[in-house]
Amino acid sequence: MSLLLRLVLVLLLQFTTRNPLDDLKDQVAQVLADANVPFTPEQTQQLALFVEEQRQASEDLFGVIMDFRDGPPQGEQRDRALAGIQWMHDEFRKKLPNFLTADQKAAWETFESRGGRSPRELKAPDRAGQEKIKSRKFAS
Repeated sequence: MSLLLRLVLVLLLQFTTRNPLDDLKDQVAQVLADANVPFTPEQTQQLALFVEEQRQASEDLFGVIMDFRDGPPQGEQRDRALAGIQWMHDEFRKKLPNFLTADQKAAWETFESRGGRSPRELKAPDRAGQEKIKSRKFAS
């Protein structure tokens, strides 16, 4: 698992009780809406059921991973929670195309081929690069 994904999962475990797949589902919905091929109400309902099934399957495999009544999980419990979230995420991404129309698949694949960035983000200037240029001008 990449360091960045692991960090995101750790932060997610610390600050939310929301199912992590809901965030991914919301991202897919936004990408499709931006591409003018939004989810139908039936697709939304099917995905909601799938997300719940994935959560339950994950809990069966890894224990209760979204129970934060005693605060964020620690140690082995944290590792199990991270593994459960990663498994849910991977399964969702693997099975997502089964819920999409051909046009929706094309829109999602285009988004993913851009590294998960929208066309607006790709066109946005690199702020860090701009800051370096500004600081060089003032240093001269």
